[in-house]
Amino acid sequence: MLSTGTKTLINIIQHPEICFNVEECGNNALQFITRIYQGIILWQSPFLAYYGNKECDIVYHGKSFNDFYEFLDCVTEGFK
Repeated sequence: MLSTGTKTLINIIQHPEICFNVEECGNNALQFITRIYQGIILWQSPFLAYYGNKECDIVYHGKSFNDFYEFLDCVTEGFK
């Protein structure tokens, strides 16, 4: 009785060495992505209605981000 998004989040947490596609996850599941500290995801068109803390620890294409909004800017606008 769990949503596909919830199942995907559980899989990411339980199997951090495997890449999971989050394209079909809804905003209700995606809002928790930033709370997962280990795992690999495929998110080709990132969009997130984000209401949480801006502090993060994300590595994207070899660049580290501590500010979630800077990460989103980089993803949507590309590296400068």
